[in-house]
Amino acid sequence: MKIALITGASSGFGERFVANLAEYLKKGDDIDEIWAVARRLERLEKLQNFTEIKVRPVCGDITSNQFLSSLKELFVENKVQIKLLINCAGYGKIGEFDEILLEDNCGQIRLNCEALTAITQIALPYMDKNSDILNVASVAAFLPQPQFAVYAATKSYVLSFSKALRVELKKRNINVTTLCPGPAKTEFFNVAETIKKMPAFKRSFMYDADFVVKKGLKGLKKKRAVIVPGFCMKSFNILCKIIPHKILLAVFK
Repeated sequence: MKIALITGASSGFGERFVANLAEYLKKGDDIDEIWAVARRLERLEKLQNFTEIKVRPVCGDITSNQFLSSLKELFVENKVQIKLLINCAGYGKIGEFDEILLEDNCGQIRLNCEALTAITQIALPYMDKNSDILNVASVAAFLPQPQFAVYAATKSYVLSFSKALRVELKKRNINVTTLCPGPAKTEFFNVAETIKKMPAFKRSFMYDADFVVKKGLKGLKKKRAVIVPGFCMKSFNILCKIIPHKILLAVFK
């Protein structure tokens, strides 16, 4: 059974990847099922309305070792071949580091870094040549983010990890692509803004989630290493490469 495995599929980018994947696959290999992974079963059950590909809801918490073990068992039982892994699950909290609960500071690391790493490792034995991994990072990976410190650090990890893994897996002909979007119109900010709001200047750069996802899938098709959707975010990436971070942080402050 050839599958696409998508984490964080109940909302945001994950949901939109489910909805847009069929169009992407018309130009590529067939997928028998999308395995949509998230904690909210009622949301997962509605995903079939968005796509013509069969969707299998896989409800659970990817930070749980017990769930990861059960997921590996499902791979074995169904004799899966994972053609595409999209790691979308993640969250952030805006606010001063010591304003945010310990549970949330550490929770971001567990979900954004540890769970992404674990899912990737348990999926790899079921991937062969011409398979793809798409890890969702953020433009926050390019520059430390005061009042978004832990989140930005986790996304720097995702970007670094993905670049290194891309080199390692090249000999197996498995592609690894990193998607680095800017702020987007998703439910992400319902959680992120419970303590403080996003700075006003960032709201002017918000993109539509479908725009981000379609750019991601288009870049994945071309086997690109890093995808930064939108002119403004591409410009931000260049600035972070040529201007010392100390200066940029002072300007943004």
